[in-house]
Amino acid sequence: MGEIVNQTTIKRNEIVYKVDDRPPLPLSIVLALQHILAAFGGIVAVPLIVGQAIGVKIDDLSYLVSAAIFMAGLATFIQARGIGKCGARVSCMMGTDFSFVSAGILVGQSMGLAGYFGATILGSFVEIILSRFIKPLMKYFPPVVTGTVVTLIGLTLLPVSIDWAAGGYGAPDYGSLQNISIAMIVLLIALFLNKYGKGIVSSASVLIAIFFGYIICSFLGILDFKPVLDAKWIELPRIFKYGVKFSLVGVLPFIAPYLVTTIETVGCLIAIGEASEKPLSSEEVSAGILADGVGSLLAGFFGAGPNTSFSQNVGLIPLTKVASRYVMIVA
Repeated sequence: MGEIVNQTTIKRNEIVYKVDDRPPLPLSIVLALQHILAAFGGIVAVPLIVGQAIGVKIDDLSYLVSAAIFMAGLATFIQARGIGKCGARVSCMMGTDFSFVSAGILVGQSMGLAGYFGATILGSFVEIILSRFIKPLMKYFPPVVTGTVVTLIGLTLLPVSIDWAAGGYGAPDYGSLQNISIAMIVLLIALFLNKYGKGIVSSASVLIAIFFGYIICSFLGILDFKPVLDAKWIELPRIFKYGVKFSLVGVLPFIAPYLVTTIETVGCLIAIGEASEKPLSSEEVSAGILADGVGSLLAGFFGAGPNTSFSQNVGLIPLTKVASRYVMIVA
């Protein structure tokens, strides 16, 4: 579907751009930015938390964040476009996951960044191996289970959204009336534009609402761009910048999070299929889990933590009625 579809002729619950459709490039860029902004906070938070907990320097912390963003893009490209039998070829955003924070801090404090990245690489084979055994497990995911998973994805994200609306953990003004009011205004704008807006205004409702939120914060004087202005303009990825250390003791804490994220990704991919009006086969889910593992494997080489699917981006599909994997490739 190459041209912009008139949404007034489409039922409110129908997908405007399906999985293999290509929206016009300007619209794709806007929708891609929307997906990035939805995931960005989670992607950069993990290296910041792990890095600060194990005491890395500011310059190194900056590199860890850059590497996490770089690998999120690379892993997302592999998942959405597909390379051979790797990638589910759906609109799935990938990124460094909170499930690995505790394990990352534990290994990082005892073995440094070299041990952290070594555990990331070794642990990724858990997912790579498990991806070969997804097909016999798919019979345990009937519609009643997948429907529950779709619901739970939204419910489990409520604490995260409430925490961010309050100002983010550790903020001096956490839970202030100002923070809650800004969050509610942004939410109401997004809901209003999504319900009553037409065309791109409806599809990009989240991005437009965030833009208005930035304007409000600017007038209130609570934006600080100094760290951005002081940072390097370009940071090139470097393989094993901090070295790598492979250890059985180091990888053990990572096994449980990798098992958890495998299950989460199965649920996430099934939810994406349901939201996209394209139920995924066991082979496609298996390819998605393999992309999870390969993305984490590569992440260890470039100085980033394990990558997995981001649940919050699933909600943007029914909200914007855009399931195009081309949009995610652009993202």
